[in-house]
Amino acid sequence: MLEQQSLVRWNAEENTLEVYAAIANQADADASFKAAIVFLNPPLRDAVGLDRVEVTEDDRNGKTPFLLKPYTETVLKHTFATAGQLERAWLSKGVGIEITTKGKRMTLPIKYGEIG
Repeated sequence: MLEQQSLVRWNAEENTLEVYAAIANQADADASFKAAIVFLNPPLRDAVGLDRVEVTEDDRNGKTPFLLKPYTETVLKHTFATAGQLERAWLSKGVGIEITTKGKRMTLPIKYGEIG
């Protein structure tokens, strides 16, 4: 499950877009999953020049497929170079995390976006 602490931040001075996605396992069993960052907003997709990027490492140096023990979480972080000016409206729900587990795929939009 995507946690509320997840966010997308654009650094205007450095022209970088940072994506932080906190993923939690709220089940009683281990959870194994793969993840990708997906650009849902077309202008944002154009500014980054990508549709999706596979996430290969988390904040605990775990590798894909990621394994979470019951009631634990991990943070997936990725930084992208951007071209041009971004708008705040593009950030909220403009980026999602695609999670694949047990043959099922779901895309969860990141609700919080900010310009820093």
